[in-house]
Amino acid sequence: MDIETLIAAASRAQQASEHNIGNCSRIWHVGFFSDGVGRNIWKGVTAQRLVNI
Repeated sequence: MDIETLIAAASRAQQASEHNIGNCSRIWHVGFFSDGVGRNIWKGVTAQRLVNI
């Protein structure tokens, strides 16, 4: 990291603290199912052949 990045991060943290802004970042885990061959997840489940391409 360079000095400008550190100064900017410190400034944002100070402003958030002074104004009770808080941190609105969150991690969002998303999964997608795609078999890529025209089947669907329910056919894959019943055949016990789930794939994730």
